[in-house]
Amino acid sequence: MASLYALDMSQLKGVAIFWLKKTVTKVMMNDFNKNGVWDMEDCRKSAEKMIKIGNLKGAKAEEVYTYWENMPPYFNTATNLTDWIIGEIDFRNDPNSPPIVSEYLEKWFSILDSDRDDAIDLNGYKVFWDAYGLDPDYLKRQFDYIDADKDGIISRQDFVKAGIDFCYNTEENANIFWGPIKDLKMV
Repeated sequence: MASLYALDMSQLKGVAIFWLKKTVTKVMMNDFNKNGVWDMEDCRKSAEKMIKIGNLKGAKAEEVYTYWENMPPYFNTATNLTDWIIGEIDFRNDPNSPPIVSEYLEKWFSILDSDRDDAIDLNGYKVFWDAYGLDPDYLKRQFDYIDADKDGIISRQDFVKAGIDFCYNTEENANIFWGPIKDLKMV
């Protein structure tokens, strides 16, 4: 039986393996409907989680839904993980994409920053970690990785920087923004 998360490497020649592993991990953590891709249905489920976690109501909740409606086209068209990854590569290589990813991360940060002091402590970060069902054994490790100045809080800038690094950096590092990095099944 083929894995939902198998990749056709003949279509991904030259792509850094570590970046592929991180990206597969990101897809797996966001694939709530378990169809092998991060699609618009998953985006709606993520929006519902964001709204619930942030206790958002009215216009604020609608803003989250509206944001998710503006995802890149491959969220609507990819039917397998290889196609999704190709779409992600195209998106990643678009010079206009980092601000879009930053906006997404800023929204998450604002939800986690319940007291609006532009800082998240370990308990606030745990909300993000728990929302995606990430392995709790790695929570503190990732928190410490993001907390650049080691003051026990994550700033908005630190959170966005770690998320951007996870999405764009092809070099191997300790950033496990979407949880422990998954192995790949390559076909």
